Amino acid sequence: MRSFISSHSFALNTFHFLGNNLNYQVPKHFSSGYNFATRRFLSTNYIVDVFTGDYRGAGTEARAKINLHGTKSELGETALVPKSGYFERASRERFVLTSPVDIGDLKEITVGHDEGGIGSGWYIERVEVNLGGKRFFFTCNRWLGQSDSGGISGDAVIRLSLTRAAEVQEEDEKKEIEENTKLVFKTSSVCLGHPERKISKAINTKHFGSAGEDAYRISESLITVADGVYQWKEKGIDAGEFARGLTSSIMDEGKKYPESSPKTLIEYGYKDVLSKNVKGSCTIVVCKLDFEESTLYSAFLGDSGFLIVRGIQKNNPKIVFRSQQQEHLFGLPYQLGHHENSDKPQDALEFSHSIKEHDIIVIGTDGLFDNLSDGDIVKCLQKFATQKGVSLQSAAQNIAFTAFAKSMDPKAVTPYSIAATEEFNMVFEGGKQDDITVIVAEIIRHKIEND
Repeated sequence: MRSFISSHSFALNTFHFLGNNLNYQVPKHFSSGYNFATRRFLSTNYIVDVFTGDYRGAGTEARAKINLHGTKSELGETALVPKSGYFERASRERFVLTSPVDIGDLKEITVGHDEGGIGSGWYIERVEVNLGGKRFFFTCNRWLGQSDSGGISGDAVIRLSLTRAAEVQEEDEKKEIEENTKLVFKTSSVCLGHPERKISKAINTKHFGSAGEDAYRISESLITVADGVYQWKEKGIDAGEFARGLTSSIMDEGKKYPESSPKTLIEYGYKDVLSKNVKGSCTIVVCKLDFEESTLYSAFLGDSGFLIVRGIQKNNPKIVFRSQQQEHLFGLPYQLGHHENSDKPQDALEFSHSIKEHDIIVIGTDGLFDNLSDGDIVKCLQKFATQKGVSLQSAAQNIAFTAFAKSMDPKAVTPYSIAATEEFNMVFEGGKQDDITVIVAEIIRHKIEND
C-alpha cells in the first residue's frame, strides 16, 4: 500500500478557559485529571492512525469523526480533519487527540462520517491508537456508507471492539520478522474437464494444469488462469491451445520481467501467442504478489475471476474483493483471440489490493463462478479451516467437486440460472456444464534466502 502520512492535533473542545476567569465547574468524571494547584488538566495524548483501504472510491470527503472508549471514561466525539481536507485512497492519516483525563485502556472506538454528499462512502482497513508506548489495534475492513462503485454498503458510523493490544517492543519484533521473510503464494489447484467433451485428459500439477479449454500456471508470486472458447471447435480450432499458450507465455514473461504489471504481462503474452500463429480465443486472469509492498496486483478480462477472503482461520470470513465479469452480451464474455474482432489486452480491468498474511485467494474460470456463489465458496473453505490455517488441497477439491455437482444438477439454483432468469425474463433452473478450474492460494510468509 502507498502510505500518505500526515499529522494533526486536536484538543477536546468541551471546555474553554479564557484569561484568569475561574468561574467554572469541573465535571465529576474529570476531577481526577485536574491539578487544582496549577489550575490545569493533566492531559493525555492519544496518537491515532487511520488507514484507508486501497480500493476504488475508498477515500471520502465527508466529515469524519471518532470517539475513544476506555475502561474508565471516554474521549467524546471528535472531528478528524486531514490536512488535505479529505481521506485519500490507500492512505494513513495521523491525528493527536488530547483528553483532559486518562480514559484508561482502550476497549472500543466509534468511527464514522456524516454521509454528506456524493462519494461519501469510506473504506477503513483499521485504526491504531498509540498511548505511552502501547498500541491498540481496531480492525475494520469494511465500507462505511455506500461504496462509490455501488452494491456494497454499511453503516456510516460503527463501533469497533479492540482486536489486540501490543507493546512497542512486540511490534519491533514483528517488524524484524517481516524484514527477514516475504509473502508468497501457497497453492493447491484442481482442473476438471467438461463431462461430455472427451477432448484431452485433465492435467493437474503444482505449477501448471489444463482440462478441455481451461489452463493455469502458478509460481510463488504469479498465478494466471485462462478459459478457451469451445465454439472454435466448429471451425476445427482447439481454443484450449490458445489458453495454454497464453498462460505459458505470461508465466515466461513474468520470470523475464518480474517488475511488469499483470496487464503488461497479458500484453506480452498475447503478442507472443499471436506471433506463433496460435488460433482461438480465451478469457484471462492474472494475479501477481509484490511481497515488498504487501500488495496483490491483478488484471482480468472476461468472466474468469477471483475473490479475496480474509479471516477464514478465525471463523470470521469476509470477502474483501470480488472481480467483476466483463460481457458484451449475456454469455458472450470479453476474450483475447487471433481474430479481427477480438478484445484487446488494454480492455482488461486492473486493480491493486492490500494483502495480509493468511488471506485466501480463490481463482477460477466461469465453470466455478457460474455454479457456485461467493457464499458457497466461503462455506467450502470453512469446512477445512482451523486457527492454524486452511487445508488447501481439501478446500480446492471440495470447491471444484461441489461446483461440478451443481453443474450436473438440473434443478439447482446457481448464479448462472439466476442470471439467465433475469436476462430472459423466464425461469431457468440448473447448473451450467463446463470445464472447471479452481486454485486456492493462501498468503504465507517464507524466509528470504541469502545469496
